[in-house]
Amino acid sequence: GSFASAVITFTATRSAELVSIQAKVGDASYDFTNARFGVGIDGPIVVTGRSQTMVVIEMMVHNGVGAEIAIHNIQNPMTPGQSTWAVTTYIKGPVPGAAVTTTLMPLVTCTEIGGVCGSFPSPEARRDEGLNLLGPVVLGYIRVDQNSFIEPIYYGVSNALVTFELRGETQADVNDVLVIRRPPGYTMTEGTLRALRSVSFGENGLDFLRKWSTDFANPEDFYAVLTQPVPALSTIRFQLGVASPVLAEKVMNWYFKTWRVQPLLDEDGALLDASMPEYPWLGREITATGTSDGAFLGFLLVGQVPFSVVPSLQTPGAEIKLTINLGVADGVEAQESVRMEVLAPDGFVFADSCRYGGSPIFSKCTGFQNQATLVTARPRLRGSDITVDLRVRNPGLTPTPNYFYLSLFQDESTQYVRWSQYLSYEIMGMGVVYKGNNQLAEEASGYFTFTPVRPSPAAVVYIVVTPPPGAGFRVLCTGISPLGFIFMPNCESGAVNEPLSLRFNNASLEAGKAYTVGVRVLNPGGRPSADSNYWGISLQDHTRATFDANLRIPGLELKSIPITCNGTGWTNSDPRVLTIVLIQIRVLHEIPSGTLQRFVVRAPEGIMFNEDPAKVSVLPKPLPLRLAIPTQVAGDLLSLYLDEQAPLEVGTYNIRFEVSNPTVYPHDNTWSIFAMKDITVEFVHVMTGYYEGQVSPFDINIAVQSQTSGAARSNAMPLFVMLCVLLLNCVPHLS
Repeated sequence: GSFASAVITFTATRSAELVSIQAKVGDASYDFTNARFGVGIDGPIVVTGRSQTMVVIEMMVHNGVGAEIAIHNIQNPMTPGQSTWAVTTYIKGPVPGAAVTTTLMPLVTCTEIGGVCGSFPSPEARRDEGLNLLGPVVLGYIRVDQNSFIEPIYYGVSNALVTFELRGETQADVNDVLVIRRPPGYTMTEGTLRALRSVSFGENGLDFLRKWSTDFANPEDFYAVLTQPVPALSTIRFQLGVASPVLAEKVMNWYFKTWRVQPLLDEDGALLDASMPEYPWLGREITATGTSDGAFLGFLLVGQVPFSVVPSLQTPGAEIKLTINLGVADGVEAQESVRMEVLAPDGFVFADSCRYGGSPIFSKCTGFQNQATLVTARPRLRGSDITVDLRVRNPGLTPTPNYFYLSLFQDESTQYVRWSQYLSYEIMGMGVVYKGNNQLAEEASGYFTFTPVRPSPAAVVYIVVTPPPGAGFRVLCTGISPLGFIFMPNCESGAVNEPLSLRFNNASLEAGKAYTVGVRVLNPGGRPSADSNYWGISLQDHTRATFDANLRIPGLELKSIPITCNGTGWTNSDPRVLTIVLIQIRVLHEIPSGTLQRFVVRAPEGIMFNEDPAKVSVLPKPLPLRLAIPTQVAGDLLSLYLDEQAPLEVGTYNIRFEVSNPTVYPHDNTWSIFAMKDITVEFVHVMTGYYEGQVSPFDINIAVQSQTSGAARSNAMPLFVMLCVLLLNCVPHLS
């Protein structure tokens, strides 16, 4: 299918005025539709007839005088192999009784533009003819796939790698030789050839003995002997080490050719030696079998633009100043301006007007999502230490892949002239743990324990709580638990799926210290998607600038089990004393046997359970506990093991136990109760604990007694109703 030129020389035995040329490989003809000719001895050669398979020209030939015709722009047939040619001479003018044929009706005059035209002389006008003349071999085409590439793509890299994908139209056999010809400026490296797919190589190296090359110091060709056949139309893939050009070259084409080393024959054509000798195959004829014809245009190389990226904060979701420092010592010149494009990893968002402060070099910066475009004030960019500050918002977590890319363009060109990449920074969110109620459509307190990476700039601190996006959570200002912050904050909440903001007027935060705050959370009626079930919490200073955050806090897996927790009470909140604590749960519907394995109570840090089993009781209605080791204390955990053969009946259960209060109450002063099956949490509820001097919202002894006396009258329980009212009114995180 390639376009070719041919030079035909012949000596006529009879004089003539017209010459026709035909050629084919097997049954496939050359295409002469666009054939063109040079200038002959008598002036320009005139075409009198042209079709796809034949061309006729006007040319005076004489008996015994050699003639030469140069023909251009003929298209090779798609079939590779030995070509045969036919040259016929004719006299001009009509031959009496002979028909004249034309290529088209009416007759179209032939021009240099090409196309089918003119007329053909009749066979009776023939003067001389040569048929089946052997011409050049049409080689199988080797297509270079566009997946071929060089890495890195810079000028002047001494250890670059080129990866080629080739697809040949004809089969290559074992011991065929693949020859790679480099463009000017490149250097190919010995010992770096590596087969990747559908090919294997034996002997290979640079053509130092100049079988094809002309430059001994830096041979243009690299040869490789195939050790396995490559079927026709199959794709092979391999790598080769190169040094890329230092400067741009006009010629960038790579050439690929396959050759076959012929066996050694004697003068009579008898086989003497069919073995494969070593390079350079002395005494052997080698014939070409395939070529790429230089159709592969090579690789587009660019200059580097070394740069670095320094953020003012590595906080998730923070609006920051991003400082980019770059060097273009040799400079980039343009007609009007140089354009610099900065492409950040996915998740970064540049401000619409993205320049942070002024710049004497760049006149403007336009941001769109994760790309910033800067334009120079002058038609050049030159300097070894150029700095520009940009406005950008960090992503919620470290992206993958995590690279910045910087490109330089001249004026409105879409092809960059400089390009580099830089490994981005890691997004460092503070550690945060979320805990709360895990029941669908339940309203209860949710608690965030966070450890800032950096201190708050001032005493005024905003805490912004963002629910999982689109999941149906609602965060409420009712029932805020300041815990270790002591003073209640100002609170602003929104609708479903909207964030809540807390403003603490005197809450200086220290780096590395854990803090806990509780908010009221109304869980959705449906389970949120696991891919998006993540909470966010941001710490902002008095100007509402984020200085720390974590936007990827795992939420709870929401479930539905008929248990509620009514709250907690205690007998004494003084430090370093023994006290009785009561946690009341209510089973709304009977729970079948085997559904739950145990209840677990977790105490705040520093509060110690009394390990005496006699100090643990469930009144007035007992839980169906197993007989062997019904309760167990392990550190801050108290476990009550259920009889898995018995159902859990409808009713109210008061879990009483004795603890030792700490000297100082912790910041995360919360109690939790879990209902578990093996290691699966089926139910969890978290409550704010008591502080020194805080009075229990009810007398736990009266509560138990009132329920004991009213156990047989489940529909008439005025004291229990009063107890519930007291709990709802006195415990701020319940409503």
